[in-house]
Amino acid sequence: DRLTADSEVPSNGRSAITADTTRVVKRLHLPSLEETLQQHRDSLFCNLNLISGDSQVEGFYSLRLPRSRIARRTLYNGFYEVHAPMADFLGVDRVGRHTMGIIEWQPWPTALPLVTVGQNPLFGEGEKLLGAMHSSRFDPRQMVLFEAGNEDAITGGAAPGSKASVIFQSSGKIELEVNAPAPAIVVIAQAHHPNWTAQVNGEETPIHISNYAFQAVNVPAGTSRLTLVYVDPEFRLGLMLSLLGMAIVLVLWFRTRPVPIDTEQKPKE
Repeated sequence: DRLTADSEVPSNGRSAITADTTRVVKRLHLPSLEETLQQHRDSLFCNLNLISGDSQVEGFYSLRLPRSRIARRTLYNGFYEVHAPMADFLGVDRVGRHTMGIIEWQPWPTALPLVTVGQNPLFGEGEKLLGAMHSSRFDPRQMVLFEAGNEDAITGGAAPGSKASVIFQSSGKIELEVNAPAPAIVVIAQAHHPNWTAQVNGEETPIHISNYAFQAVNVPAGTSRLTLVYVDPEFRLGLMLSLLGMAIVLVLWFRTRPVPIDTEQKPKE
């Protein structure tokens, strides 16, 4: 079969396709590799969204972290639908479904931004959190879930009327301005990883695991500047070792390179 993608619906957030559509795309084999690749591109399959610049909810497939992969399973409501609260939380603003050989992108107008603030913290066991996230009672606008035992670490509470504005965003840095009438929790809908660090008003602060696999930071009342930075020490060490190795190779090459022999003899005077 051949799938035709309807790309009339633009996306400024994340795109998602239903589980059934993913299954269809995985089994798709057209007469030529070029045709198959084009179909995969149209469905944003297997990192091919990077070519078009679209963001898809599954992330880069070789960097999917175990907890975030498990949490994203709550996005799907059976094979043919997505779970609305998780789609909202993850910032999904369009959903792709295959119908009669066509991938139809349909807008999802209730998507939340990457960063939200002011939700009420709730606590529970890990597996129960997943069940709560997959229920119709989960409201990412009003609540944020933490594992039991973190009650003392979460100093923020429900703070209606709070706002968070993204000042700068790149793949490894996010700068935010947060306004909260009371101590609050900033929730960032990206996978939690220990290489992310956070500063609130210039002071380092911990990043907590929220909604089973994502990020949350305490902020005080008033206006705050929150900065999140991704720092990979192992990558930096590998880069330094690679540069050192290249420098050694160049030095050895210059020291051991053959010196051309001048075969022309100067005439005797």
